Amino acid sequence: MSCKALLILLLLSVWALVSAGPVAGAVLGPWDDTPTTIPKSAMGAPALALASAPSAAFSIRAEARVEPKRETYPSNLPLDYIVEARWRGELGAVAVKTPQNPTLENLECERTSVANHTHPESGEASAEFRFTLKPVAQGAAHVGGSALEYSTGPEKAAAALHVDGVDLIIGKPQRDWRRIGAWGGAGAAGVAIVALGGLLFFRRVAHREPEAPPPPSPFEALRAQAAALDRHLIEGDEAAFYGEAREIACKGLALAGLFDRRSPTATEFAQWLDSRPDDEREALRPAQAVLEQAERVRFAAARPTADENRAARKDLEAALSRLEKIAPKEESGEARSS
Repeated sequence: MSCKALLILLLLSVWALVSAGPVAGAVLGPWDDTPTTIPKSAMGAPALALASAPSAAFSIRAEARVEPKRETYPSNLPLDYIVEARWRGELGAVAVKTPQNPTLENLECERTSVANHTHPESGEASAEFRFTLKPVAQGAAHVGGSALEYSTGPEKAAAALHVDGVDLIIGKPQRDWRRIGAWGGAGAAGVAIVALGGLLFFRRVAHREPEAPPPPSPFEALRAQAAALDRHLIEGDEAAFYGEAREIACKGLALAGLFDRRSPTATEFAQWLDSRPDDEREALRPAQAVLEQAERVRFAAARPTADENRAARKDLEAALSRLEKIAPKEESGEARSS
């Protein structure tokens, strides 16, 4: 066979291999399944930072935001930095630990608050941690990132969500036009006072000063304390929730003049309640329910459900309202004989 024929045969063989593609059973290179990292946007400081839980089996997310949303924040007005965890389910399904105060640059933390919310339209619940911040001076400011520790499930397995910090710009103080208008009004009023001084003097003498408002009821302080009980449920501490609920109920009994300011047990209260008139006995049943539930949690290691926790909160509020009606009107702090 000539060299030309061999060359033609070789070219035909190469063409056949290229047209047929990979041979069946051939080993291809390893598949690269490494996820692509998407870089952050370069459009300046984020107004909202998001993070998600690592497991797809449980739907929970966290976000950090600044309110009000501005490009530049006045140096004489406070602002709120809010860290929120939101999950699908009821409030009692997740216990979220209060985060540490974030690191601050050119800002000071004035106060913090905790609140929880339900969102029926989406079937979600959330825990909100609000940090009220005060600018220190004009210029750049920064709020550091935060970590939200949470637990869920019967074993209360711990996990954490991380949110990024935010960069802010502190600008010039915002002018208070109301104060400027007040000064102008004060000048005009001064001219009017000089012209009508005598008339205003006699009107002030004849006018009776309004009476001072009555002092607030001590039960208002107990209601405010009861309204803050949910922070224990957010942190998953039922024992602290019911311990403080029992303390509030006992303070209400003391203000109503019952038990000579002692803290009765649930059994003592039930025995005393049986000796009271029917109307008073029925009115104080919510207080008995709070004492009994608190003792079950403390001594029997009971774990109430989310519905039972809500019922205990309502019983405590009803008990305070009814004890306030029983308390002496003139001197509600003095105990009356039982």
